[in-house]
This record gives sequence, C-alpha cells and structure tokens, in this order.
Amino acid sequence: MLKRYVIERDMPGVGRLTTTELGDGSKTSNAALA
Repeated sequence: MLKRYVIERDMPGVGRLTTTELGDGSKTSNAALA
C-alpha cells in the first residue's frame, strides 16, 4: 500500500484564481514531487 501525504502551503490570492490557474498550480506542485 502506498502512503499518502498532504503538503500544505500558503498561496496569497488563491481565492481569485481561475480553475485553469489552479490546475496549472497543481501540475507544477505534482511535477516537483515526481
């Protein structure tokens, strides 16, 4: 079984981002973990 981790960070202005911008941020974070 693979372990799962949640890594949190503050993103100023995240409430004003579009869904596309949020997706791009997720892709960047996932690439950093890979």
